[in-house]
Amino acid sequence: MDHYRREQLIGEWAARLERWGLTPIAPFLLQTLQPLGFVGSQTILFGQPLLTLFADASSLEELSSLLDDPDALDQIERRLTDAGSHSP
Repeated sequence: MDHYRREQLIGEWAARLERWGLTPIAPFLLQTLQPLGFVGSQTILFGQPLLTLFADASSLEELSSLLDDPDALDQIERRLTDAGSHSP
């Protein structure tokens, strides 16, 4: 995945978490679950045949790649923290 696509995905996931109302707890969850990112990414890859009923294979691979990247999870956390500090 190239740098531009990685940044785009980070923004998309931060926006989703914010839209789902998880901004207050998402940073805590991301920090707590970060050590399990590799396991989560492998679980997605293992379950990909079943999960493709709900999402396309390339999206699952990209999500798996983000979960396996601690820096990407940190960036999502920072975006959510910044978004929360700008809320009214």
